[in-house]
Amino acid sequence: MKILDMNRKIIKQQAGLTLIELMVAMVIGLFLLLSISSVYLSNLQSSSKRDQYSLLEDNARLALDSMKNVIQHTGFNTGKDVPVLPSKFITADVNPDAACSTGSALFTASTITQNGANDNPDSIGVVYFGNDPFGGAGGAVVNTDCSGVGQLADSCQLHDVANTSSDNSLSYIYNTFFLENDGKLQCVGSLDSGKQLIAEGIENMQITYGVNTDGLLDGGANKYVNAADVNANEWEGVVSVQIAVLVKSQKEVKQIAEQKTYALLDKQITAPAGAGVKDKFQRAVFSTTVHLRN
Repeated sequence: MKILDMNRKIIKQQAGLTLIELMVAMVIGLFLLLSISSVYLSNLQSSSKRDQYSLLEDNARLALDSMKNVIQHTGFNTGKDVPVLPSKFITADVNPDAACSTGSALFTASTITQNGANDNPDSIGVVYFGNDPFGGAGGAVVNTDCSGVGQLADSCQLHDVANTSSDNSLSYIYNTFFLENDGKLQCVGSLDSGKQLIAEGIENMQITYGVNTDGLLDGGANKYVNAADVNANEWEGVVSVQIAVLVKSQKEVKQIAEQKTYALLDKQITAPAGAGVKDKFQRAVFSTTVHLRN
């Protein structure tokens, strides 16, 4: 009898889980697995969003800084007794200079649309004289265009006093910034033959001009208007330029597709464009004000 009771105890101790216990354990494990997977996917998605936004910010910073570094020289002529610039801003095609043809022969204003119609992006073209401070004129080195590739011939720069008596002995440096349909911000300058890619993912660009209308020498703008609203006699009174860019991420990162309206200076831009069109790209607006030193 004792042997039988002992065998029963041994059999009871060796018994496995019941079906119900096994199912409960599987459900608990499944919930744990789903929780861990959810946290992992959430972190992965957040990391992707951060990476895309960082890249978006980098493109915006590169675009605005590159334009600022060039546009701030607009109208530069050192104040010496030299020919006056025909205009600080480009609105028509440019003819080559007779003596310094490398200064403008390669430039065309055909890509410039100062005020894009409807939601179309704006573009900008600016002019300044070339100069090298080591020649005695002082100031910053301004002897290249937005491409940064070619340099203005030394004999065509302002510091060469012997060659500052006529338009034909100096060369203007021309620059234009514009957007292409694929979101690439391009620059074309008068000293290099090709387009230079500045930044990608720039979906739209709007530009307004700060005009000094009171004649005071404080250098301040009394109004900011788009190119179409700058009167013909006000262009020389432009003292600053505002630039706003709408930048798009390189990949779709949002969970829900949407279409939003963004304020870019004087315009409301809907993106993505088109009635009822939606996507999952991340977008943001960045802006800067460039004060013209001259």
